[in-house]
Amino acid sequence: MIKKLVLFVGLLSLLVTPVLSSVHSTKYIYLRSTESAKMKKKLRSFEALPIQATLEMNQLQIYFYSPLSLVNIAIINNSTGEEMVSNSIVVEAPTTYVINLNDCEKGDYIVEFMLLDDTISGDFIIDE
Repeated sequence: MIKKLVLFVGLLSLLVTPVLSSVHSTKYIYLRSTESAKMKKKLRSFEALPIQATLEMNQLQIYFYSPLSLVNIAIINNSTGEEMVSNSIVVEAPTTYVINLNDCEKGDYIVEFMLLDDTISGDFIIDE
């Protein structure tokens, strides 16, 4: 009975391991606002950022939750300071925008969103 159980678990691990290695997880990028440092602290209130960014399989997925007019997006290599991607888009409604990062090498990067009245930025690592 125990031999059959060990054999079953061994065969199951052989089948599951290749499947698990192809599963990619989404990495959430913590974004900070330059305006949040300037705002006066208010009791029991906070303002959510209008942008969320995630990294999945070398694609930066950006979620805009509200209209922001013109947004300049820059992706900068943190080691060299080189600007790898620079885009300007007009966000008129909640939308998703995807940037392909396949041309970027492994390393640390900064994403910056320059709005009319604020700059929102976050760090992420490309390791694939």
